[in-house]
Amino acid sequence: MSAVDHPTHYNIGSIEVIDAIEDWCLGFHLGNVVKYIARAPHKGKLVEDLKKARWYLQRFVDRGGTARDDGFDGGFSIAPHRAALDWKLPAPLASIVHVCARRGDLGTALDNLTNFISGAEA
Repeated sequence: MSAVDHPTHYNIGSIEVIDAIEDWCLGFHLGNVVKYIARAPHKGKLVEDLKKARWYLQRFVDRGGTARDDGFDGGFSIAPHRAALDWKLPAPLASIVHVCARRGDLGTALDNLTNFISGAEA
């Protein structure tokens, strides 16, 4: 594994994070949310990475980002729940990844991420 093009904290299982982000057609903000959540439990900076994810999610929401309204039918090659399992994410973080991929209720995802961070800091 190369620290540049295949860092180990992005290759926990068989699904590389960038492949999922591209498959789910995520833009800059939500792609970064998924990136930071996926690596957080594996890079050694859990709270720091989750705060970065929260920052990008908050910015997306603040800039008017909403649930998916582009007619996308969710026909992913990489199922969000399968990726989250592959990345060995705790259930609350897996749920947030799923919401980002499908552009579900992002406000609730933001609240859930904030609550998870609070619990991790305690």
